[in-house]
Amino acid sequence: MEKDKVDEILNTFLQQARIASINKEDNQESRGIQDDCNPNLFWKQLQLVIGTNEDVQIRREVNEMYMYALNVSHQTCEYMSGSKGEGFLFSWSDIDVMASRILFTISMESSHSECYYVATRSGCQPGYCQILKTSNDDRNVCYYFLSRGAFISSIEKQHFNENVDHTNRGPCLSTNYPDGFDRCVALPVHIDSSNRFLKTFHTTFWNSVKSNILNDRVTVMHCVPKGPEKGDEEERQWLISFSVLERYIVHSLNHVQFCCYGFMRILLRSVLDWNADTKDTISSYHIKTVLFHVLEDIHQDFWIPQNIFHCVRICLTRLLLFLLRDCCPNYFIPESNLFVKSRFIQRRYEIQQKLREAYFCKNSYFTLTLCLFFPINIQELEFGSNVLRKFYSVCLALNLVKGYQTTYRECIHSVLNIMHLLALQDDQENNVRATALKYTWLLIMRRIGVIMYDKYVLTGFPLYLMSAEVALMFAQYANVFGSIYLASLWYSQGRYKLCLKLLHNVTVNMSPIVLNSVVYNESLITKCREVPCDYSLLVRHHYRKVCVDMHRTSHLFPKDLENFVKTCNVSEFIVFDKAYAYFLLFLCYHDMHKRAGCSRMLSSLQESYKEFQRISFKGDRRVQNTKILVDIAETKMKKFSEVYTCLCVNESNV
Repeated sequence: MEKDKVDEILNTFLQQARIASINKEDNQESRGIQDDCNPNLFWKQLQLVIGTNEDVQIRREVNEMYMYALNVSHQTCEYMSGSKGEGFLFSWSDIDVMASRILFTISMESSHSECYYVATRSGCQPGYCQILKTSNDDRNVCYYFLSRGAFISSIEKQHFNENVDHTNRGPCLSTNYPDGFDRCVALPVHIDSSNRFLKTFHTTFWNSVKSNILNDRVTVMHCVPKGPEKGDEEERQWLISFSVLERYIVHSLNHVQFCCYGFMRILLRSVLDWNADTKDTISSYHIKTVLFHVLEDIHQDFWIPQNIFHCVRICLTRLLLFLLRDCCPNYFIPESNLFVKSRFIQRRYEIQQKLREAYFCKNSYFTLTLCLFFPINIQELEFGSNVLRKFYSVCLALNLVKGYQTTYRECIHSVLNIMHLLALQDDQENNVRATALKYTWLLIMRRIGVIMYDKYVLTGFPLYLMSAEVALMFAQYANVFGSIYLASLWYSQGRYKLCLKLLHNVTVNMSPIVLNSVVYNESLITKCREVPCDYSLLVRHHYRKVCVDMHRTSHLFPKDLENFVKTCNVSEFIVFDKAYAYFLLFLCYHDMHKRAGCSRMLSSLQESYKEFQRISFKGDRRVQNTKILVDIAETKMKKFSEVYTCLCVNESNV
């Protein structure tokens, strides 16, 4: 079923539930306020969806280690922003990365000896600024404005291997394949300027965060190439972004505050985004802004699990108040109104109506909404050991780790970063961090193997082939199917027996029970009882990435796939990992003229394709790519059978 159709069905279901939840015989004061649901039960379910405090901390630690390992450039510093950077793992959220051009800092309102640009708010709408650059000639000093359009165009020229759906969305260069990814290139505001702002900004709930930022002199303000919807035809105005500062603040929230923020985003998804009329009107940034305003007014002691329903309703009340006033003041720049987009203005009445309905619903409606967002098979972990739950959290966090660097030099610098951090870690005290670092290192070794094999194909030098094989031998220990890239190399070199042995061990021991990315079986339960538990070892034997990616500029794949990989309209040709393993086994048996082996592997390949099809949405390009493997194998098997039949007929005639 297509994903949009699923959203439509869920939206209809929730609308009916909303209507049923409102008791029309009650007066307006009592409607929706009746405590018809146990807050402790709701809190327990909320943690299954959002994650426990430990789950959230694991995600943040993995992200921190991963971004540190990949930040090897002296020109750019990248931050994981958005919901993933905050610690959520919502399936509908994109991966957001802010790339800060650290060599081109900005001084606000006055020149600075260390800054490349000067920014001024004069003549700009609230929340925006103009960026000026000085140009010296022999006689005088000239100033010119930095255009957003020219800046974005220069960034786009530096991008390689763009996907067919690559778009420019505001300040971000975005793609939806294989998962949503937004990359925003920003110019940092100099620390002296941001510190001046922080010293004058008064808050009641994140003073400790402010003190740490001031003492550590952290860059928390940026200018991003996004202008106001109207009134800036010359594209001179840049949005002043506090994304990095917001991430620090969200990380400082207690777990009830964080979960309340998460549930408000779930309500936004279910109440507004699943409806075509109100989709893309209220954003998660509006929700975060509302939460920050509420936290300034509500004492920290109020945010406890027993008050979770009250916390949600307070946030809903504040959001409705902003809607009635047609003004949602930016938390950091209050004179900037976040409710100015034309689509919001057009749909304001519908938004108010739907949110009011949600507010007046009983608490059971919130519980019902939450149930629709339970991760698959998450209930199996509810009664599992703490070690198993923690390992599951580590695996989900590792799904964001790609380990991709463009050049060999970048890979080596990342390896050095990881070695430096590992030397500082105590494996027993920082098991999660060490696991994330080791896993990232193995993925980078895989990338090195791909780069070296490409060099071998282009030059024919045996030393490159040897280097690729060594790197991929390390990479095979990354996860359950980590050996699949080494198997691809051995198959491409005609070393069929080694390929068969390597993949046979993986596919034979593969348990049919898969809990998202975790291969869940009795051996995992046994290992989780060991003290201390080595998460790196568990990742190697029980974590699956689920998909295999083949970059269209590389050569590490069978010749039968060359045309499909090279001509795909996105940067990577991605297939189901188990299906690809059976496809390689089929090719080995085929090239060795083993008909019985071909028949067995074709059946396994077809079954694995059906398995992947069941857990995917209709139209998923990865499913289509996996079907190509099945089609190739079926065609080869048909020809093989025809040749075999002819030989049998000839032998019988003789």
